[in-house]
Amino acid sequence: MSGTRILFAGRDTKLRDKLDEYWAAHARGEIVEAQTFAEASEKSSDGLYASIVLEMELQGGNACALCRSLRQAGVTCPIIVIGESASDADAIASLNAGANDFVARPFSYSVLTARIDAQLRSYRSSEQAVYAIGPYTFRPSDKVLMENNKRIRLTEKESNVLKHLLRSGRTVSREALLSDVWGYNPTATTHTLETHIYRLRRKIEKDLSRFQLLLTENSGYRLNA
Repeated sequence: MSGTRILFAGRDTKLRDKLDEYWAAHARGEIVEAQTFAEASEKSSDGLYASIVLEMELQGGNACALCRSLRQAGVTCPIIVIGESASDADAIASLNAGANDFVARPFSYSVLTARIDAQLRSYRSSEQAVYAIGPYTFRPSDKVLMENNKRIRLTEKESNVLKHLLRSGRTVSREALLSDVWGYNPTATTHTLETHIYRLRRKIEKDLSRFQLLLTENSGYRLNA
């Protein structure tokens, strides 16, 4: 999906460069780098990430301690720990600290990126996912958008429309939204979707004369998140 941000914490510049190359080639977004425990901790609270990749040994600490700290702070995105060897003790410690996966060296870069993608797919289909939509933080499980300390309540259908558009990452047809969100026959004559889009725009758009986030494209809708 376009716009994916991944935090990579570690000192392996070759691995970082490989991840950069992969993400750039697939128009996936950006890799944010941190080299120390303190820097990774600071950057993890500095914005939303689709996933966090940690080398086991970090300057000033290790991945297990950082992972535990992130989970206690409410970070819900997938965390993947990279170990120096196939150590059962390191794998168990990482998973018990809250990591979603443990990848031991040596590994192929294609396997690592495939495992990151698998975690992203699982996370995005869960209710624990947290998304950035323009200036807002969207929490589907709470049906709420946050902007600083301001809470914008969403109805269940409004939340489902946003989730569907976010998970698609592209323009979704009117017929597909009616079928997937409401269970309607795609040929049904109804203004239900248009009404909900209108209400959503009133909640999220800063300028109703020029839509920036919820766009109409090719007889469908796309979220410019």
